[in-house]
Amino acid sequence: MGDIRSDRRLASVLFADIVGFTKIMGANEDRARRTVDEFKTTCQPIVDEEGGLWLKDLGDGALCSFNSALAAVKAAIRMQQSLIKNDFQLRIGIHLGDVTFVDGDILGDGVNIAARVQAEAVPGSIFISEPIFQSVANKPSITAAKVARKKLKNVKNPLVLYQIIAPGVANKAHVKPALSKLWMVGLFSFGIFCGILLTNFWNTGDKQSSQAIKFDIEIPDGYSLNSRPAISQDGSVLAFTATHRNDTAELFIHYLDSLFPIPVLKTRSLDTETPFFSPDSKWLGFHQSSSIWKLSLESNDLVKICDQPSRTLHSAFWRSDDSIFLASASAFYGITKVSAYGGNPVPYTIPNDEKYELSHTHPSRGSNKNDLLITISTPSGPVVGHIGSMMDSADVVVDNAQRPLLFKGNKLFFGRNDEIFGTTYDRRNNSPGEVIDLVLSGSTSDYFDISENGTLIYSTAKGNQLYNFLKVDFAGNEIPVFDLVISNAPFAMSPDGNTMLYTRDGDIWSWNTNQQSSQRLTTEAGNWYPVWSPNGDRFIYGSNLTGNLQLYEMNVDGESSRLLDWPYSTVPVSWSSDGRQLLFYEVNPETGRNLLILDLLNSSVDTLLATPYDERAGQFSPDGKWFTYVSDITGQDEVYIKPLQKKGGSIRISRSGGTEPMWSQNGRQLFFRNDDEMYSAMISTEDLELKSVNLLWKAKYRSNLYGIRDYEIVDGGNSFLFVRIPDSANRQTINVILNWSQTLPKSLQ
Repeated sequence: MGDIRSDRRLASVLFADIVGFTKIMGANEDRARRTVDEFKTTCQPIVDEEGGLWLKDLGDGALCSFNSALAAVKAAIRMQQSLIKNDFQLRIGIHLGDVTFVDGDILGDGVNIAARVQAEAVPGSIFISEPIFQSVANKPSITAAKVARKKLKNVKNPLVLYQIIAPGVANKAHVKPALSKLWMVGLFSFGIFCGILLTNFWNTGDKQSSQAIKFDIEIPDGYSLNSRPAISQDGSVLAFTATHRNDTAELFIHYLDSLFPIPVLKTRSLDTETPFFSPDSKWLGFHQSSSIWKLSLESNDLVKICDQPSRTLHSAFWRSDDSIFLASASAFYGITKVSAYGGNPVPYTIPNDEKYELSHTHPSRGSNKNDLLITISTPSGPVVGHIGSMMDSADVVVDNAQRPLLFKGNKLFFGRNDEIFGTTYDRRNNSPGEVIDLVLSGSTSDYFDISENGTLIYSTAKGNQLYNFLKVDFAGNEIPVFDLVISNAPFAMSPDGNTMLYTRDGDIWSWNTNQQSSQRLTTEAGNWYPVWSPNGDRFIYGSNLTGNLQLYEMNVDGESSRLLDWPYSTVPVSWSSDGRQLLFYEVNPETGRNLLILDLLNSSVDTLLATPYDERAGQFSPDGKWFTYVSDITGQDEVYIKPLQKKGGSIRISRSGGTEPMWSQNGRQLFFRNDDEMYSAMISTEDLELKSVNLLWKAKYRSNLYGIRDYEIVDGGNSFLFVRIPDSANRQTINVILNWSQTLPKSLQ
């Protein structure tokens, strides 16, 4: 007899069981065999890909083990989602405990408890024990809810069980609010939502309670809203997209009768944004990867509808005839129309130059079948307009207004100066009533939505926040410098280190580091991305004063002038050391972001890089021979170096992701970031040879969505200047008022 090899350790044990297998076997043995084969063929590769071991087949299930609780939960979610369209379901249970591996088998209490947890699960669900929950509770991609404290068979002590909340995964006693009473309970103070109290909201039957109930939903820790939230027409579910600290955005859905938001798998990308619901509340549209997608809230099918013509999406509206109207986030664009079943978007409205219309956004339902209400951007501010049919000119309905929403067919709500107003609406003449009432203060003008049953959601999006500025040396040691309220946009330190430029309230401000004082420099419009001249006597920035973001120059005495008339939005990123050239990128609707050079002496423009991929950010080398940039040609952002002359090719510097490149003052090092990691690449300046890449440190600091540098080199090249949101900063919320329509003035009820 050979030696018996055993290994005792802590492991995450996963039990999966086919629901109703005995009944299937009794009815049709061939179908039962096919079911088992399909289960194993589908799920075993998932276990392998997540680093687990498929230890044994159990006839109608499987026993697996993982070294990581997170890997076990991810595998379980993928298993359930992969079997959505099959005619059988799984029960999955996971427990973290001591087990013993004996010649390829696994024994111990950890195995027995996992089997008992699986037996408690409902069909299609994933139940986990408290040790597993404690291991995954703070992971932003995992959401779980407490089920109950249970005394399990043959288990000595009661165990708290949790269920995984994810698209495609069933959960216990999930009831849509239109079918039952809805109760709010206290939530975890450190979790995803703040504590709220829910009283009896929906009465049994169709009649709703007349009492308005307000509560707040906190955005998950580490995330911030990146576009306006949406609520379904039936008022049962809201959706939002949020950007994580690592600058990737994700789609979340939140049923109002649920405790947790559900992150939607496969929606994490740099540009996930702008959710909108179908009229029947069964589908959710959104923008991702320069395309428009729809997600079925019943089957979790994810379907691409079309490419977004302008590559960004400001707002959208899904009409009852399954037409979808799309509005670009770029100026000079009108509304495009596409079928919810797919196809190519076609122009529906075009801004009228003669009326000084800059763009059309916020498409929403009009009073008649073919009508649209829209927001018209003009140099003097936004107005609400009316469109009767395709390519009609827009008629102004309300001045100084945006985000029109028609409620019950004859009540018009809109945003104005960070408040919500309402008025009656003459459907025949498409005109507002004489009385316009203020109905809510403290919201953000276009960050609100209203369901057909009168539920309001809104958010006070944080344009400015208090940030800690810190000096960080090459070893990662921090020294606090000062605190400042700024927007989430890159800052720029002057060459002498005495003045910092930053954005606040859509304008460029200066901060005197010696006097610790601020001064507002611009006042006209949205102004961003300042870049200092080499001698610090002026700076170039982007301004949307005339629509698209365009290049402007300002002297230190406050005089500004436009540098370039360009058809697309432009973002400045680097000024050459000889003062002659500006590196900037354009946002081209056909080819994406392209890098160009502006000769500041003769105003000529030369294209450096223009491909179907995004090339952006970047910086001239100190000697002016090279430039660095960020590109997603590999499918993720990476840092490259290229000769300024077009003869040479590019050299890839980062290997597993990179953004925010910056040259050292002597040009021999190139710094860049990859999420929370800071790297230094040693460069041979003579032949531009990459010598080495070294990780300096890992820490959480603010970064930029488009790869533009959001830090500076200070102290003669010996330290970095970074910014970080204080831990004490308030988390962002979505505010919900159930039965909000009951609180309106009588004229609007």
